[in-house]
Amino acid sequence: MKQLILVRHGKAYGPEEMFEDVDRPLKVRGTRDAITIAKIMKDKHIIPEKIITSHAARACHSAIIFAECLHVPIESITLTPRLYAVSEKDIIEQIYETDEKINSLLMVGHNPTFTFAANEYLKEPIFDLPTSGVVVLNFKAESWKTISKENLTSFELFFPKKD
Repeated sequence: MKQLILVRHGKAYGPEEMFEDVDRPLKVRGTRDAITIAKIMKDKHIIPEKIITSHAARACHSAIIFAECLHVPIESITLTPRLYAVSEKDIIEQIYETDEKINSLLMVGHNPTFTFAANEYLKEPIFDLPTSGVVVLNFKAESWKTISKENLTSFELFFPKKD
């Protein structure tokens, strides 16, 4: 059994706010929404063994929030530029490279590629993974390289409420 958890980073300041894209921090709402969704996951006992996050500030901050709320050790977080400004294929390659000892993987990244990646596995597509949105995918698979729509056994979507 493999569990893939795709998380879009929390709401961040826009590029018009004088930040380089990679440096854009979370807004208060982004922090609040990430905490809310992480607490829902904790209540449902959805706890990853490993977190891989984009190196962008907003994604790193989101990953730390999820790790803290879910009591995942900070050393279980890997930062990578391989989840920033990449294609869906790059995300899937990153999943395939996951150590087979890991059965539950949480990835934090960006749209539109995280929506595309989720739709690679969902039988009914989603149209936009919102900020702090989470897609939990459960597969009847022994290897990350064999996860697919065909062996998806269940999924859950957790989206923050719109203000």
